[in-house]
Amino acid sequence: MNRHETIEKSVLYGRYIAAEKCTIRQAAKFFAVSKSTVHKHVTAILSRENPQLYTQVKSVLEYNKAVRHIRGGETTKLKYQRGFYKMKIVYICSPYAGNVEENTERARRHCRFAYDEGMMPIASHLLYPQFLDDSIIVERKMGMHFAFVLLGKCDEMWVFGSYPSDGMLAEIEVAKERDIPIRYFDEV
Repeated sequence: MNRHETIEKSVLYGRYIAAEKCTIRQAAKFFAVSKSTVHKHVTAILSRENPQLYTQVKSVLEYNKAVRHIRGGETTKLKYQRGFYKMKIVYICSPYAGNVEENTERARRHCRFAYDEGMMPIASHLLYPQFLDDSIIVERKMGMHFAFVLLGKCDEMWVFGSYPSDGMLAEIEVAKERDIPIRYFDEV
């Protein structure tokens, strides 16, 4: 490619980015070239050969860089919506009260088991006791309310253990009312 063709390509890429307000990645995809090729053309070459267009392109690229954290979140959300990530969210229902230390360790194992099965586990009893006091009635009720809200976001409930606690029974009842599928497991 001679110098004139190189400048033409740089202007072409630059005009596209300025007009479409797109990223280097999007421009590279549109022109079926590498990102590094587009970047080289719109920064190094365009800055020398067409400073006015370069200023416009630089403004678009700076804006894109400033909002990339937002765009990244939107991209992840779209991937989930399009089914790139097909993990089911499962609510882990297991005892907490009683032997808290042992039950906390069991809940961790249950979450790991769900994760190993390709699921996204949620165990409210591993979260809320971090800042709510289960022995204070109002805080326990709020913790249960929060758990029911989380349960509503789940695809399934997985119940562990042979003897459900009162809290577990309440969670199971809510899952049944909401037609959330329930699976029962022995200890893992």
